[in-house]
Amino acid sequence: MSLDAAGNAIRARAMTLQSIALQVFGCDRFAGEGSGETACTMSLQAAQRQRAIHLYRHGLKNLLSWAIRRDLFAQEAARLRAEFDLNKEMDNVAQAGRLIEKGEAKLKEYQHPDPYIVPYHPGGSLYARNPPFPRELKQQLDFGREGH
Repeated sequence: MSLDAAGNAIRARAMTLQSIALQVFGCDRFAGEGSGETACTMSLQAAQRQRAIHLYRHGLKNLLSWAIRRDLFAQEAARLRAEFDLNKEMDNVAQAGRLIEKGEAKLKEYQHPDPYIVPYHPGGSLYARNPPFPRELKQQLDFGREGH
């Protein structure tokens, strides 16, 4: 790839991020333009922070499906947290976005084929096990004292 093609790809990527910022946040400036932080940059950083939190939580939930023993889960969770803490202070919005995209792709790659579902959540083994009685049926709760 020539330098001109690489430069055009970088400018296209920046324009894409800028158009997303304009559409989503109503901002007309992007990180890297000018000297100060704009509201747009701060909005993008807040959105990326939420994406990173979402990625971390879903990574832990996926890890819980793979780790059978709790001590193994704790070790792997600490390793996952260390990976996130390594890039915690990232200021470059575009680079942080690329890291999040790589993390989402990695999460999708390592997705468990049969994930753990909390028993009382939809899809769990206890979900709607004892459904409520239909309203047409009358419940008798004072057994032996029916009053007849």
